[in-house]
Parts: sequence; C-alpha cells; structure tokens
Amino acid sequence: MSLTIAIPSYQRPALLARTLNSLFAQSWRSPLEIVVCINQPDDGYDEALAPFAGRPELRLVRQTRHTSGGEQLFAVLAQARHDFVIGLGDDDELDAAVVEDYLDAMRQCPWASALYAPIHYINRANNEVFIYNHVPEVHQIGRGDFSGLLDYLASTSHWPELGLYRRDAIRRALIPGEYSFYEFNKLAHLLTHGEIIFARRAFYHFIVTHAGEPERVNLGSTLVMQPAYLERVRGGLDLLVDRALLQPDLNVNENTWLRLTEAARKIYLTRLGECFHNLFNAGRYADALELAARLRAQLVRPDDRIAGLDHLAVVELARRILAGRSWLEELVLYRQAELARIHAVMKRHVTTIDSTDEAGTWRGRALFLCAEADRPALASVVGDEDIISIEDLTEHLLPGSRSAGSTEA
Repeated sequence: MSLTIAIPSYQRPALLARTLNSLFAQSWRSPLEIVVCINQPDDGYDEALAPFAGRPELRLVRQTRHTSGGEQLFAVLAQARHDFVIGLGDDDELDAAVVEDYLDAMRQCPWASALYAPIHYINRANNEVFIYNHVPEVHQIGRGDFSGLLDYLASTSHWPELGLYRRDAIRRALIPGEYSFYEFNKLAHLLTHGEIIFARRAFYHFIVTHAGEPERVNLGSTLVMQPAYLERVRGGLDLLVDRALLQPDLNVNENTWLRLTEAARKIYLTRLGECFHNLFNAGRYADALELAARLRAQLVRPDDRIAGLDHLAVVELARRILAGRSWLEELVLYRQAELARIHAVMKRHVTTIDSTDEAGTWRGRALFLCAEADRPALASVVGDEDIISIEDLTEHLLPGSRSAGSTEA
C-alpha cells in the first residue's frame, strides 16, 4: 500500500518549497509520491523547485492555462498513482506519523473509502494552535448509512473537508465538470462506495499565518459568501437526505423525515455560524452582516453578544470605498458619536470630528462619512465629492432601510 500527496499550487513557489521541505524531512514508512500541479502563470517555480530536482518521489504537472482552484485540485488528484491520496494546500503541512497510523487502519478496513480527522489551525507567528472539527471518539459510518452520517455530523458539528482517501473511491466521487470540492455531493458518493471513518488525531496542519507574513484569507469564509457555493452545499445536503430516505433498513415516516431534514439544517447552520464569526473576527463586518441576515432567516441569532454590527459594517464599507480613492488618506466620521463609541469598544481606530472647522483641515485628504441631514453643512466646507452618507451605505447593506438603525446585530 502506498500514498500520493496531491498539491495544487498557484503563485506561491517559496511557500511550496517550504511545504516540500517539511514533507521530505519526515519519515514515511509507506512508498510515497508527491504530485504538484502548478497553475498558470508559473513564474518563480523553476528556481524554487530546483533543490528538489533529484527527488524521485516528486512529480510536477504544469497546467497549460489558468484554471480555478477546484479544477486544479481535481487535475492533481487524477494524477495519483498510489493506493491512497491526500490533497494538501501548497503552504500547509502533514504529520507523517499520524498519516502512517491511519494508513495502517485503512489497510485493515478494506471497505473504508475515506478517513476524516480534526484539523490543526496553526499560527506560526505565535505558535497558537486551534483544533477544528473535533472528533470525541473514533466513529465509523457503514456503507450506505446516510441517515447515520447526517445524525453524526449534526451531533458533532463536524464539517468533512480534508481527508485521507482511497484513490479509487475518490475518483468515483469526483463529478466531471463540477469542480467544487467542499460540498456534500462528494461525501454522498464516498459513502455509496464504502465506509467513512472519523478519527481523533489530527494529521492535517492548516497554516493560518507563517512567521513574518500576513494572515492568509480563510477560504471557507470566502466561499460561503458566494451564492453558488451555498446552493451546492444545500444541494449536497438534500442529496444526503434523499439517499437516507431510500435506505432499505430505515422506517420512513413523518418523524424520520423531520429528523433528517433538521439534521441537514443544523449542519448548514453550523457552517454559516462558523463563517460569520470568522468574518466578524477578521473585521469583514459587511460580509458578516449578510451572513447574520441569512442566519436570522433561519430563525437563528448569530450571537447575542455582538452588538452594533450594522454600524461596524457601514464603516467597513466606507473603508472599502476609501481604498479605491488612492489620493485620500483617511476616513473621517463627522458628528457620529455612536459609531465612534462602538469602535472604541471594539478597539478599532476611527477618526472623528464634530465641527466644520475641523472638517476644513481634512479637505482634499479625507473621505467623510456623515448623516444625510449633516451633508449640506459639511459639503459647504469640503465639497460634496468626497462625502458619503450613512443612509446610502445602510441602504446598500440592508435594502429597504435608510439608517444604520439599532445597535443590535
């Protein structure tokens, strides 16, 4: 039995080299191949990968055109030659000892098509580790037990993403032309072909921040803002429910249907809730406000402790506008004591002024945010072109509203 590590890479040759060094520095008992699929443009990769030219385990595949991340991952998985395969981010790491233990477990369970485990989110700048997808104890879902899978995911809040796969099973689970890897269609196909194991020890290390480098974008939070992604998630969960209702050993009645659909709803809301907090903690308040609205549409409050989200979102949206006006230096809030108070509580800096005399000192250097009623007086001093009103931004964030309203999220 042998292992393929499949790595898609795009415009990060130095980080890829770091990842390869981490893999080669560890001891692997199983025969190993590492397949790297390089997206276009591929500048800098020849130099970064030159030190690995003599490694027989390494195989490079270069795309002839630029492709999406999902399509690239599918392409590299299709190149796998060995019995088992792991998809690895080009700046992430694996724990070889844990992977080898799991390979032994899957060899002893020939019907297993996939194994999922917790993920360590690691900040190399301060060595903090956050455990995602906690597994309380080893659990095995029998082949075709879609009802059991839904119940397990709902009860543990587990979101299967990064796994160890039997090569033939993952190839059958990948739908040609459908390059989204994170929805539940793949999981449904994997369970159709074999069993799924949930194990306790993490083998995948997701590097959130490398030492001396900025935090990378949370892909999950970015994806969840895309309506097409949400529809795929819902479609995948609907597929799991449909297959569960067709299980021959399941006594299907109204209570069964309600239990399964509620499990699917809980799984979906778990994802939205996680991404809401990721976006909020990252200061992406406008996106967080949209997710808060989606959660409330499902009769869920994202967090009673988060207040003033609509106010925070207005200022964040104003900062986005400021970023597009390179000749301006600062966002200035005019006569907005409540916005200033909320930002002070959140320990986020804002510049505030209360008089037109102060505004005059910022003329030509600042983007001004004010209430619509204060706009004429402010415009008489600084001109109208660099003023945006809170009402206009609130209308963009919350259609049908003309003010930031309550401080309640």
